[in-house]
Amino acid sequence: MLPPKFALAFGLTLGLPASLLAQSTTPPPTATGADNDELVRLTPFIVNTDRDNGYIAVDALAGGRTNTPVKLTPSSMSSITRAFIDDVAITNVRDALRWSPNVVPSDYLAGKQLANPFNAWDYNFRGAGQSLQGGAGPGRNYFTFYNVADTYNLDRIEFDRGPNSILYGVGTVGGVLSTYTKIPRLDKNFLTPTVTFDSNGSARFEADFNRRLTDKFATRINALYDRNRGWRNNDKNDAQAIDIAMLYKFTERTSARVEVEGYKAKNTLISSTYGDGMSAWDGSANSATWGAAPTGTGTRASQSAGWWTANYNVWIPGLASKGIMNWNGGTISAGIDPDGIPAAPYAGYYPKEFKPLYSWMNGGKNYSTAKVPVLPEREFTYGNGISKPQYTNATAYLDHSFSDNLDAEVAFYRYESKQNAKDYEGASNIFLDLNKQLPDGTANPNYGKPFADFFLSQQQQNRTVTEIRAQLNYHFTADVLGIPLKQLFTGAAGQQRITWYARQYMAELVNTGNNDAAQNMIWGRLYFDQPNAEMNIPDVVNGKVVAYVPWSSDWFDFDETYKLKSASLASHTRLWNDKLSILAGLRHDNYDHNKVQAHSRSRVEDGASGTTYSAGAIYYFKWFGLFANYAKNFDPIGPGKNLSLSGTPFGPAEGKSFEYGIRISTDDGKYYASLSRYDSESTGRITTTKIDFAGMWKNYYDALGQSYDTKRTQLSYDDTEALKVKGYEIDLTANPTKNIRLSATYGKPDSQIQEALAGQRAYYAANLATWNTATGGTSTPATNLKSQLQSALNTLNQNAAGKTKTGLVDYTASVFVNYTFTDNALRGFSIGGGVARTGQQYVGDFGAPDGQPKFKYYADARTSTSLVLAYETKLRHIPVRFALNIDNVLDDTDPIVTGYHWGWMDPNTGRNIASGYMLPAPRTFRFSARFTF
Repeated sequence: MLPPKFALAFGLTLGLPASLLAQSTTPPPTATGADNDELVRLTPFIVNTDRDNGYIAVDALAGGRTNTPVKLTPSSMSSITRAFIDDVAITNVRDALRWSPNVVPSDYLAGKQLANPFNAWDYNFRGAGQSLQGGAGPGRNYFTFYNVADTYNLDRIEFDRGPNSILYGVGTVGGVLSTYTKIPRLDKNFLTPTVTFDSNGSARFEADFNRRLTDKFATRINALYDRNRGWRNNDKNDAQAIDIAMLYKFTERTSARVEVEGYKAKNTLISSTYGDGMSAWDGSANSATWGAAPTGTGTRASQSAGWWTANYNVWIPGLASKGIMNWNGGTISAGIDPDGIPAAPYAGYYPKEFKPLYSWMNGGKNYSTAKVPVLPEREFTYGNGISKPQYTNATAYLDHSFSDNLDAEVAFYRYESKQNAKDYEGASNIFLDLNKQLPDGTANPNYGKPFADFFLSQQQQNRTVTEIRAQLNYHFTADVLGIPLKQLFTGAAGQQRITWYARQYMAELVNTGNNDAAQNMIWGRLYFDQPNAEMNIPDVVNGKVVAYVPWSSDWFDFDETYKLKSASLASHTRLWNDKLSILAGLRHDNYDHNKVQAHSRSRVEDGASGTTYSAGAIYYFKWFGLFANYAKNFDPIGPGKNLSLSGTPFGPAEGKSFEYGIRISTDDGKYYASLSRYDSESTGRITTTKIDFAGMWKNYYDALGQSYDTKRTQLSYDDTEALKVKGYEIDLTANPTKNIRLSATYGKPDSQIQEALAGQRAYYAANLATWNTATGGTSTPATNLKSQLQSALNTLNQNAAGKTKTGLVDYTASVFVNYTFTDNALRGFSIGGGVARTGQQYVGDFGAPDGQPKFKYYADARTSTSLVLAYETKLRHIPVRFALNIDNVLDDTDPIVTGYHWGWMDPNTGRNIASGYMLPAPRTFRFSARFTF
């Protein structure tokens, strides 16, 4: 419950005096408006997006889950309306990020790349960092929704920036993305199918069907079938979904809504870059017979790095008749050590030589890049992992007006998601098979071919969210001392329960009589003449049972439950006919947390509580306004987190922000703009930056020839950071004439570390002397450990107080303009175009041999260009819209540098080598046709 002193202070300072002085009578409600106002008149808890004016969102729930004009909401927010979604042909919210200020994907590869199949819905607002393994996910109608939402059933995408727990409950200091789904209409019937095809071979079908069954009952069904094909080889993504919504108006004062949705997809998981494991080969070294020592130089044992076991069980789809073979003792090529540089996207991409920063790398000698491999073709990919995300959700609302002044809503939400990813692990490097014989002594048909090995695994992640909440609104209009007043008081309470089930399974031989899981592991191998072959490993191979089974220790296997209770009070005061808007409130949260590790059955039970506040105001001088807002956030540590290195659980992250600026909103609805400055702080956030201490211990024991201490080699942990986040944002939408729609955004974030990795610093310092005892000599484990120690030091230096937060982009900017012709010759035609650009992304400072920073490094800026040509007309009284959308209009396909190597530099410039890149999609054409019956 709320502490009494908070409730009293709230009442005394946020409008109670006004209510005592108010006139006791309330003016009668206004006359019924046009049909498109039906939803507004129905309930104050629904936003009628039909009131959106082009790209301008008129009303929102961002003021506290009550329908409020956007211009009167002091917190920072921006919206992408349905008109913008249609013009740009946005099919999912992830693609919408580029058109909003100060938000980018937390991981550009998540959801599609091998080793990154999960958490594609996680977004980085204002450079405040991502929510590791979940935390406060994005919202759907302000309920938690852990998916990348498709736009087939959306009316609007909303970006609520900054901490604002009054609005969305728990959340990060950066902000939250939310979506509004389509609502049944009581004023019309329609059926709107849309078909879309693109130049990659994709086909998409959407249907939007609304039926007014009676004056009080309507249903709306949205359906999706999407057969999406990417520009790269084996880039296949199929999705199906249906959303059924019903609205029943019992009386003028009581209504109920129910919405049920189901979605399932199947996506391939592929990689288009790979590390160099070939360039050191002398061109002739090989093993003439199985297990024979190779002649020549540039070879290594055919075992995956870090998994030094007697059995190296490999399944090769192209040699299925051979079963599973033990490749331990074979010979493969070697490449740049340590840490393979990626294959070049084209010849001449790298300088002729790499210079090592440390004497133990390549004996301190420069490394020739003449043999560094080049991608076979730009469209090349390897891998054929499969990800199957699916979800169902059901939402029910009961709205009732007790009087003209008192409204209430009770809402229930149930969400269930499952995602299974199979054979999704990525390969670190690509090698050449230098064995002229297979392990059984027969001729090797793949001799001399490049290949990738990765361990076969399967991971299941299930989430459920169950929430019930109630809200009571008391509102009135009055004249107080000659000042026109509109006052709203809101009280809300809710309870949320989130469960998460996670299991990691490894492909193993299960009837070998050997209890060592590492000895029973099965690896998949793909040769590059069949880089996308399916594994399809049978259940029994050569009389041995094959199954995906749990690992022998805690990996990513747990059952976790969060129970969150909340209560809040809010006040919205509107004075002088909306010249002044004051919005303020407080919210109290209390949660209990329970986590059980599936293997060890170890249990963590903890909880916490906190009270957050929000207060803001806007004052307008006609169309020109000034605003300021203060808000706090409360963010319980999300599912999937480990204990600290000291063995204790983490408490909630907390944050606060003060923002202020200029707001422009014209009475004619043609212009809306916001220029803001924000200063925020966040403490106790789980960081994604972690040192691989478990891998360091493995190399330590391997270098000394000692058996593993599993408490060290299986070490799992998390750590925290504190950030200072500040910056500027500009958001402009306009319809200056009936022909033009315009959107422009700009964000300039700054994120600075105040404190980070305290647990890791202490652990590194405590164990450094021990690790150094194993770094002598030239063995692979010793060399790997040296590399890891240097990398760990770089990580700690990069995350020192005062450093820029890695992942911070220099800026975000976008502009899109659409012009509709209205004269006789071109009537019905429209043309639109725009550009979105994300500035350079900070990668880090890399040290010279003395460990001191030398240069700052940035990933390349990203630019998206879009063009749309559309024609709207009627065919036999049926409204139709044909559109041609072109993405990457300029066909800019240059590689986008995403990272730099800490140990290799260009001897000509003294700067570190670019060690990571992405290939942007080429120019893509998309044709769509929409019909409205």
